[in-house]
Amino acid sequence: MKTRMEKEGKCFWKGKMAFFASVLLLIALFSHTPESRAHNYTDIPIRQGYENNHAADSVKAEDVEAGDMEGMRELVLHARAHIKQLADYSGGLAPFLRKIEKEGGDWRKDGIYIFRMSDEGTIQPPHPRYPLAQGGNLNEYAPMGKLRGNLEDAEKGTAECVGYEFEGETRAACAVSSDLEFQYLANPIPTVLVAGLDHDFEDVSFSGLQCPYRDPETSAVDVVDRDTLKEFVDEFARFYVELVNRPGGTSNFIDSLNCFRVLPWKRGSVYLFAMTEDTRLVVLNGNTPSLENRSLNVVDANGTNVGDLIVSALEDKDSYEGVFVEYLWDDPTDDVPAITEEGRAPGDVPKLSYVVKTPLGISGRQIIWGSGIYPETGGVTTADARSREPPLGTKMPCSSCLWRRHPCFS
Repeated sequence: MKTRMEKEGKCFWKGKMAFFASVLLLIALFSHTPESRAHNYTDIPIRQGYENNHAADSVKAEDVEAGDMEGMRELVLHARAHIKQLADYSGGLAPFLRKIEKEGGDWRKDGIYIFRMSDEGTIQPPHPRYPLAQGGNLNEYAPMGKLRGNLEDAEKGTAECVGYEFEGETRAACAVSSDLEFQYLANPIPTVLVAGLDHDFEDVSFSGLQCPYRDPETSAVDVVDRDTLKEFVDEFARFYVELVNRPGGTSNFIDSLNCFRVLPWKRGSVYLFAMTEDTRLVVLNGNTPSLENRSLNVVDANGTNVGDLIVSALEDKDSYEGVFVEYLWDDPTDDVPAITEEGRAPGDVPKLSYVVKTPLGISGRQIIWGSGIYPETGGVTTADARSREPPLGTKMPCSSCLWRRHPCFS
């Protein structure tokens, strides 16, 4: 017969075992949640099969010092894992690029940031530090030359790194090849991710920028009223469709966005803008690159949601059939600072825009193209605008000379 002490001892150990079993069960449960298996974003859908393609504690910008080569390697491979998860542009790449741009976020800290480029070295939007660097290249920048040389002999998915000096500091930069494999793309878009390569804007070269050639019947210079505004947008919309239907057209369009921020597509307050119809994401803003990859669901001072207004106006229209819309926006030619409040239109100046939708590649979706004028501020007349152009035959930098009236120099 067991003594009281023996019985109490047995109960004690049973209680201990139950306690430890509970702890182990909790550990097992928490270690198998998606958040632990991978550092995923709840606001970005993930391609099936890529849910757990990296660890929960993968390196972020805040974990890396400028000269930490192995840390930089892990950072760029972490970014590649997220790129592989993306299913499309609107719900995947665009919000991820916004995270890459954010100072103090997962991917950017002081001079440590990530940017994308093509296999040929063309910087793809956005460049977190220099938004206008897109379309240029760093091929003549010595650290980039070494990185690209190393990547040529590396297997896709292998990160290559180099050490370099910048502003008196020893730093590390790493790059890795990847692909954008969206479900509606016939072919993946080759992309190279670069982490830790800081530089000056002067290091960016635009001599190799290949701008799609077009000498429009109606350019931004000619836009002074409703008729010329319609002609300008309609002509560009058809040019865009022609451009993306060429071999490699979508990739070439991405690489050449800066071409549409200068003549003949921009002059003064007249510039092109584009957004996806279904998600209202800004694909191009010819005046303000920082508005790209963001929603046009912004409200002006009259309470008008600009994105909804444009989409609703085109709801019953066929492709290439446009409409005029009016709302309040920022006039880039006045001295009033743009409004930067989240969810607000950037200005309070009445704007008349003409918008038209066209097919977005082979995706079956639509992209909306537009441009506008500011009737109350008057804008510039054709004669005024032409008087501000360089004299005919003046050589201009290749990043600006898109018109046959101005020969290039490199």
